Amino acid sequence: MPETKEATISRIIFQKPDNPWKSLKMSNGETWVGEIPDVTPGMLVKAEGHYFTHKKYGLQFQIDRVESAVLPGVDGIEAWLTYRLPQIGKQRAKALVKRFGEDLWDVIDEDPGKLTVVKGITKDRAKEIAECYREHREEQRLVAMLVDLGLGMGHALKAFKTFGLSLDAAVEEDPYCLMDVEGVSFDDADRVAMEMGLDKRDPRRVRAYARSVLEAELNEGHCYAPLGEMVALIARWNIPTPVVEEALEESPRLVLRHNDDAILLDRIEHAENVVAGTIRELTTRKPGEAQVPILPDWLDPEQKEAVIGLLNAPVAVLTGGPGTGKTTTLKTALSAIEAQGERIRCAAPTGKAARRMEEVTERHSSTVHRLLEWTPAGWKRDATNPFEANVIIIDESSMVDVELFASVCEALGGARLIIVGDPNQLPSIGPGQVLFDLIRSGALPVFELKTIHRQAGESWVVDNARLIIEGHDPALADTADFTFHALEESDAIVEAAMQLYRDDPEVQILTPEHRNGAGTILLNNELQSVLNPNSNDRWASYLEAGGYKIYAGDKVLYTKNNYDIHLVNGDVGRVLDVYTRGDDIIALVDFSGKENPDHPEGRWELTGPEARPLTLAYAMTVHKSQGSEWPNVGIITDKAHWSLRRQLLYTAVTRTYKRLSILGSAEAVSRAVKRPPDTLRRTLLQEKLNT
Repeated sequence: MPETKEATISRIIFQKPDNPWKSLKMSNGETWVGEIPDVTPGMLVKAEGHYFTHKKYGLQFQIDRVESAVLPGVDGIEAWLTYRLPQIGKQRAKALVKRFGEDLWDVIDEDPGKLTVVKGITKDRAKEIAECYREHREEQRLVAMLVDLGLGMGHALKAFKTFGLSLDAAVEEDPYCLMDVEGVSFDDADRVAMEMGLDKRDPRRVRAYARSVLEAELNEGHCYAPLGEMVALIARWNIPTPVVEEALEESPRLVLRHNDDAILLDRIEHAENVVAGTIRELTTRKPGEAQVPILPDWLDPEQKEAVIGLLNAPVAVLTGGPGTGKTTTLKTALSAIEAQGERIRCAAPTGKAARRMEEVTERHSSTVHRLLEWTPAGWKRDATNPFEANVIIIDESSMVDVELFASVCEALGGARLIIVGDPNQLPSIGPGQVLFDLIRSGALPVFELKTIHRQAGESWVVDNARLIIEGHDPALADTADFTFHALEESDAIVEAAMQLYRDDPEVQILTPEHRNGAGTILLNNELQSVLNPNSNDRWASYLEAGGYKIYAGDKVLYTKNNYDIHLVNGDVGRVLDVYTRGDDIIALVDFSGKENPDHPEGRWELTGPEARPLTLAYAMTVHKSQGSEWPNVGIITDKAHWSLRRQLLYTAVTRTYKRLSILGSAEAVSRAVKRPPDTLRRTLLQEKLNT
């Protein structure tokens, strides 16, 4: 049963920058652990949680929820002063408490000069103590104000970090400014607004609600919502339609396009405008007049036309399905472009896709984020600091959302742009469907490769991928490079996946979902328990990350771009060891095909925030597999996976270049094929490209 405890922090045993998890030694002698935002020794903490026994550190109190963390009483002053102002030193802090006792806070606030009676406290140091106390007191006041208004303490602390001492004025002006704080939803901000007495029909509430709806639409890939539907939705609050429209029109963050019956966030309007404007400008440029090289005879007419077009066009798309020779065509075109003295920069959306592009083109490639030179403050490459290249190539462009693509467009300068991808694959996780819209618009040259270069029956993927995307059931009879395992139950699917790993430890299992049926969670836990003996050893060290206990021997996936440590989203590796160093639990990981220049053996020692993006990779979602290829792939088609649809299945089957297995239900395959491609996203890019 949860318990509520209250104690003063004696010291912070363990914490790391940008990581809310802490281990605290409390005044009652206990060790408390959990996610505790921005606290200091000496603070009085009230928290709800439960006791558990750590195998190494013994009995601890796990914090589930922090109710309050406030400035200390007299018992905590010494610890607070020592932590906040380490230059004072423990002895002087002790002397201050002894000299002034409970009056110390008042002395610091009202007459800090009195502090100089303690030896070693100069006037400057007394002033520094007062300033530190007042700033921290104001933080506590503002945080307490928001907590009293119904905002959670963690969010309240983040709000102070976002707005600083202007938080009070910002919330008074518009309580929905809290939605700019990471993790604060409309409902959170609305609770504060209602506690403040805001009218439910206040224009600020109308605008904030519209923003929250549009943010949810972005998560579904849409760039806008129908304006009429939005107005009708808000009008249910008994607000006249003209009043709703007027409130929305007054928002600097919203754009209303009455002729298109669309409302969208201003940043999405800007992104679509940038893309459309850039493509229109590029198409007005005069194509180059480079001499056409002698092309290999083994290129078919479509491929030759594409090479010649890419050699000269200011902007163009190269597209085609599996087996059409897209990679060969691109590689030939790049050689011809370089031969005429142009400097090329190649990029793809994920690290795995960039590395694969580098392998097949034999040219350096980076992620799009690295191409743009991402920093926490924003992109280094933009209109004022464009790319230092003549030609920019973006591969796997179906994965690029409209905002990222707009950033590329803004940094082009005078460079040409070549866009490579397959619009039949899954669209970007972020908003828009840029590649699909560019091809459908007819606004720029598109070189589509259609001729299959492998003989019929030579590749199951080549023969059946087109059937899938056209809405026809694939052939499920076994071939030399394909096996169908007809299985109806999730447990049987998991057992078949285990057998695939026993037959080939390098196989990659792909599944549509995380949680339902044979999703990543069930598969990774079950596969780990069978394939990695360390997971069954009660004494084996492990690292907790990605919702799993990760042991030496585990196959892992890195799910975040972290250029500081040379790792990117999509890197797959093997854990060589898990050990402790001081209070840190460290995973030593070998990411296949990569070497860490900062480690003597080229490995990665991951701990704390750097380790959090790790997750088990015996199975991964199809979305995570985009941009990657493996020689042997197993695809899960569990009847419980209702998210399995045509594009998802097409993307999954095209992740292999050698052998494919489907594990699951033929009914689920057929159901997926009959569900149309997810290309029905609401965007305005096509329209803007054609105006």
